[in-house]
Amino acid sequence: MTPASYYFTLDKPTLTNSGSDKVSLTVTVLNGLNNPMSGVPVSVSPDTGVYTPLATSTGADGSVSGAVSIGSDKTNRNINATITVNGVAKVVTIPVVGSQISVTPVPATPAPGALVTLNIKAGDALGTGIATQITLSGVAGLSSTSITTDISGNATATFTAPAATGSYTVTAQGLGVSSSKIVQVVVAGAGAIANATGPVSAASLSSNVAEVDFNTSGSSVNRAALTAKFLTTGSTPIANMRVRFELVAPTLGNGEVISTGDAIVYTNASGEAIADYIPGTRSSPVNGVTVRACYALTDAAIAGGACPSSVITTLTVKGRPLDISIGDDNLLSKGLGNISYIRLLLVQIVDSASQPVPGVQVSVSADITHFGKGSYVDGSGTYQVTGDVPPTIANTYTNTFSTTAMSSLVGGRVWCLNEDINRNGSKDVGEDINANGLLEPKKSEIAISFESGNKTDANGQLLLRVTYPQNVATWIAYTVKVTAGVEGSEGRTEKAYITNALEGDVENGSFRTPPYGYNRCIDPN
Repeated sequence: MTPASYYFTLDKPTLTNSGSDKVSLTVTVLNGLNNPMSGVPVSVSPDTGVYTPLATSTGADGSVSGAVSIGSDKTNRNINATITVNGVAKVVTIPVVGSQISVTPVPATPAPGALVTLNIKAGDALGTGIATQITLSGVAGLSSTSITTDISGNATATFTAPAATGSYTVTAQGLGVSSSKIVQVVVAGAGAIANATGPVSAASLSSNVAEVDFNTSGSSVNRAALTAKFLTTGSTPIANMRVRFELVAPTLGNGEVISTGDAIVYTNASGEAIADYIPGTRSSPVNGVTVRACYALTDAAIAGGACPSSVITTLTVKGRPLDISIGDDNLLSKGLGNISYIRLLLVQIVDSASQPVPGVQVSVSADITHFGKGSYVDGSGTYQVTGDVPPTIANTYTNTFSTTAMSSLVGGRVWCLNEDINRNGSKDVGEDINANGLLEPKKSEIAISFESGNKTDANGQLLLRVTYPQNVATWIAYTVKVTAGVEGSEGRTEKAYITNALEGDVENGSFRTPPYGYNRCIDPN
């Protein structure tokens, strides 16, 4: 039977240009009795964008569906998709919306002959920057009438304010939309822009992203778009609100700036003032950047750096690789009851520019890798172990560690692997190598803690405390592991040690008696 008719439906009328948005298109084919027909080929050909079919012919219910997306073009436009069934074509039009262009003049009220910088930003429905061509018009002397925004959607142009005072309109066109901004050329102190009208019933400052990547030296590509919005009674936008964006101390430094500097920005008809936070070359802790928008209804109220009212938002500068080092000295001290030893370790964290990273939260652990058996000294009366690494630690990673080697006064002590192979603290099958009914060594032989809190100080440093009883000194090999991170960046390092003893205890210290026995790793003593 030949198809008699078909119809199509969309799950929504428009398609935003965020890149991830899709419109579901469903085509239903009917026969002469208005019953659905299966197995009928259906083709859909959009003039722009992408159509992804779920099938190429109708199913048992007579329908076939697919998704229409924008592809790589974020321009506001109409996507015209031609549907063809049995030689009969129909066109469905799907509008693409969401492009936005903003123009921010700095200064907003230049004096005649002053240089004006136009900050242009192009974005999609989510405020994500778009690299595109923008055409500028409206004033004479523009440094360029055609500019290209970078991957963050930003570009700048300049012009010299006309000699005559008055209102001049700058228009930016691109992405299928246009945006205009009035630049008031005034004589200093003339107050050409009308005061804003309050009262302010709602004020907010937001960023289009919670996290932004750091910039490399000399770059300003990575940015966070800031929007200060003001409403009065009845949720009516307040135009001409005077706004100054500021970084709140302590700042990161290293080149971070607000795109509008310390200039006053005036809200538009939507009650919004915009600027960009531009990170420098340094990352931050989570929510480690605070931006403030100072605002007032009049120029006088906000002049001279005054901040009569403000709203804030926080950001995280992420992506700066962290590098961690563990440092030590040759000093030990005694702990509780003079029975334990204490060793302090220094953790230092820097970024890829070797700059200290303060306020980073650190996680630490100590893993006992080996324990020793045999005599404290060899046949000549010499202490057998030197340095911070067991002589056979490399065998740990080749699975060839000997469990049958025998200690001797000539050959020295032997090193045995931690019997708790999976480190779960439970005696599992095959783990009690020496068959003494216990897992050796005990986790509690080594304790590690923070000496000065778990966050790095202003110099990117903190101290760790390692504690162990005197009787296991020289008999345990352990690895200190440090993990640290800010949002989006993490560093790890580890360093191996042996539980050293104080020189003053060498003659009669309790560690002279082997705590784990004299014989092979597979022997209970």
